[in-house]
Amino acid sequence: MQHLTHSCILALEADSMDVDIHQHAAYQIVFSVQHPFNCIIDDRTYRNIRSFIIAPQVAHNCSNIQGKALIVNIEADSTLGKNLESMFLTEDKKRIIRQPEEFFTFSP
Repeated sequence: MQHLTHSCILALEADSMDVDIHQHAAYQIVFSVQHPFNCIIDDRTYRNIRSFIIAPQVAHNCSNIQGKALIVNIEADSTLGKNLESMFLTEDKKRIIRQPEEFFTFSP
């Protein structure tokens, strides 16, 4: 697992993982590079997605991530975190991305 840190960002590269339900004090972006995965976010199951963006304190898990995944945590009180929320998150504090192309082309 590789790490990249900045004053408001922690980025990780993970390889094939399953993670139990948990939450963070930061915004989180998870992107599966090679294959779709499943997750539960706030008690709702999402299958065969490629990425999600969630607000702080949103309970979630990831299962069946095969191959490389990029995980980025962004400090909630940072300018970047506030911009992320205003630009990309829906009222229920998440954005689900089903196809890899959507990750690079979606807009608010």
